[in-house]
Amino acid sequence: MEYLSSLDILKNEIIKVDKGSIESDKAHSKIIRISLLTPNLGDGIDNIEKLDVSEFAWSSLSSAKLNKTDSYQIIYDCEILAPWKLIKKTR
Repeated sequence: MEYLSSLDILKNEIIKVDKGSIESDKAHSKIIRISLLTPNLGDGIDNIEKLDVSEFAWSSLSSAKLNKTDSYQIIYDCEILAPWKLIKKTR
């Protein structure tokens, strides 16, 4: 998480949470902890399709699903935060 706070691209950016991808109690518990450590936490969204271009969100969708459309870039993905990934909508 320290790495995230050092990223210049996240300075002053609001990071939303993809509520629609929460599929287990473990994922729900982990996103609560991630949210507490996320500066500039924004609203929850029902799915990542509701993101505007250049917006960021935490999502627990698989990398395969995210890469399938070429519309999302994975900014941060680490085993400790799994299944959560920080993504950015690119188109």
